[in-house]
Order: sequence, then C-alpha cells, then structure tokens
Amino acid sequence: MRKFISLVIAVLIMQLASLFFVSCTKNNDTTIILPTIRNVKPLEDILPQELIDVLDTIYDGFDPPIIEGEFLAEPYKLVYSTEFYDSIGYVWGPKYLRFENQTIDNTIIYNAKQGTSTVNNATVYLRGRGDNFTAYMIEKRIDEHTGNNKTTTSVMTGTMNNYGIKNYTFSYMLTETDGDEHTVSPNTIRKFVDGNNLAEKYDW
Repeated sequence: MRKFISLVIAVLIMQLASLFFVSCTKNNDTTIILPTIRNVKPLEDILPQELIDVLDTIYDGFDPPIIEGEFLAEPYKLVYSTEFYDSIGYVWGPKYLRFENQTIDNTIIYNAKQGTSTVNNATVYLRGRGDNFTAYMIEKRIDEHTGNNKTTTSVMTGTMNNYGIKNYTFSYMLTETDGDEHTVSPNTIRKFVDGNNLAEKYDW
C-alpha cells in the first residue's frame, strides 16, 4: 500500500512539474535564447592576403547593419594601385551600386554599373557591427560593349548613415581575365574611395 501511495505521489509531482514548465515557457519566464551563429564565410577564404594588407580598416563582427539600397560613388578616386601605368588620385567614372535581399546569414546580392562594365547578382558576405560593415566577394565583371569578362576578389567598407555610405572604399585584386589586350596585369590591386567621403543614396 505504501508503495502504491508513493507511486501516486511521484506521478502527481511529475505532472505538476510538467504544468509548471509549460506555463513558464508560454510566459517566456524561463526561455533562454542562445546567440545565433551566422553562416559567414571567413574573409580570409575569399580575399588574398596581399589585398587584405592594403585595407586601412576591416570592420569585424557578426551583426552588420542593413545596407540594402542603391548608391552612387562619385567622385570615384583611385588612391592605391600596383599597376605601373595608373595615376594615383585620378578620378574614374561614377560607380552605381545596388544591394538587395540581405539575409540573416549575412549575405546580400550586389549589382553594380560603371561605364560599360556591369556586375550582376554577385553574392556578397558581410561582417561588421553597429553602422560599420565590411563586404567581400568574388566578382565577375562584364563589359557590355566588348563582351570581355574579368574576375576579381573585391572588398568594400563603410559606415551607414541617413544619407548613404560614409567613408566608402572599394578594393580589388584582378584574378582572371579573358585575354583582352587592354586589361591590366593579372594580380593587379587597386583601391578606390568616394572623394566626398559619402556614397550617396541614389536611384538608378
């Protein structure tokens, strides 16, 4: 008889504990939210060390800002190059940028246009924290006039604000070309900045 009473008491205790757990869970009193591990490809897996070395700033972290939108980098000024014939300080044609479909895994789709050169639907990986971000990718450029293709490893940095991307920079290393005689040397590294320190919001 005592064993039976003990069994009944044990069952009642288990039921009460179950009800208490469900109640607390529904009220979020005991819910523990673990940090999400974002599936971000490491920067070093995309960018060669030679390119990383020319960057003044790399914004790290797993909580980059929302960078979706369209922007214009102008004047688009060359500030570093390993190409002998390049002129440092030369202003290139304006560059139009579009970022869309940013994901919880810190990727975003990137499109760009500069002169006759376009980039279509490149997958970009994001790092950063607060308003600061680093965006990096393998980028395929198509010249709409000649049909020539180039592949680069590229990286952008900046700080988001109400007007656009403050202190926007864009750096790349040319890794592959289809043999266009006007293409710069393989492994050429170039770095550009917005001469006004702001890639403005711009619909294009």
